[in-house]
Order: sequence, then structure tokens, then C-alpha cells
Amino acid sequence: MADKLKPCPFCGGKAHDGRREAYSVDSSFDFIGCEDCGCMFEYDEPKWNRRTNSLDNSSRLESIAAWNRRTPDLIPRAAAELAALGCSDELIQSVTGHSTTAMVVKYAGPERQKARAKEAQGRRK
Repeated sequence: MADKLKPCPFCGGKAHDGRREAYSVDSSFDFIGCEDCGCMFEYDEPKWNRRTNSLDNSSRLESIAAWNRRTPDLIPRAAAELAALGCSDELIQSVTGHSTTAMVVKYAGPERQKARAKEAQGRRK
């Protein structure tokens, strides 16, 4: 079945798709995520001027297919998002499944650089 989700690529938990409602229609988004570990990926980039309650079914099916294929960008995106939240390499490694922290450092590097730059600029004030 084309719309059946495989288990989470990070923890093996039960995957689901849904809609995250926010304060306005413009900032709400559709996602695929895991009920166990909480990882979540938007169907596609936010469309700030989109005036609809959900994406069309073709976008949903394409996203489910990408989730099930284990699209290579899922793990780097997860590592970057966790790094932006301030997670340690070891915590990120527990989600991505890497046996060493080398790839975690690579994937988390740009987000950590942004955080360091913000902190440095904040000290200038």
C-alpha cells in the first residue's frame, strides 16, 4: 500500500503523519513523525502564502515514499535540528545511529556555527 509508513528510521518506533496546527494557517504544517522518539519532518518547505488546511494528496504520498525509502537527508536533517536545540553529540548519536561521533560533528557543525555566531554577536551589545 502506497500510503503505509515504515517504522521510524531512528528508533524503529511507530510512524504517523499529521498536521501541526500553529497560531495561524500560514505557520501550520503537515508532517511525518515517530510516536516513540518524536522525530518529525515537514512534508515540504513552508509555503507562507498557502491558504489551505493541508497539502494535496500527491505531496503526502511523495513524502511517505521518501520516508519509507530512508531518504539520505533524513539523518543529517535530524542531526542538524538536534544540534540547533543544543543536544550533545552523544544524544544526537543515539538518534542517528552512528557508531562514532565523526558524522554527528559533520552534520551538526553548521548549526553549531550559527549558534556560536549568535552568541558572539550577543556579547557585542
